[in-house]
Amino acid sequence: MLKGYDEANQALVATQLTGDTDIKEGDVVQTSGLGGNSPANLSIGTVTKVKPDSNGLDREVYIKPYAQMYDLSVVTIIQRLVEDE
Repeated sequence: MLKGYDEANQALVATQLTGDTDIKEGDVVQTSGLGGNSPANLSIGTVTKVKPDSNGLDREVYIKPYAQMYDLSVVTIIQRLVEDE
């Protein structure tokens, strides 16, 4: 789950990732589509760093976003629905 944006590292920060998930630098991060708020498989960025969180129970994943984040406040994703003809 995306937690926020780290300006110092110019990266998105994802948390709540269990240790059994294989994540490494260079991996492409995509939306899951879970929850129905956004479509699945939208690429958002590339993993630049993986480190344990402050409690040592989770990991923090730093993601270099494909979009410029410095002037972004709201993103709306519109999913096109194709009707049967």
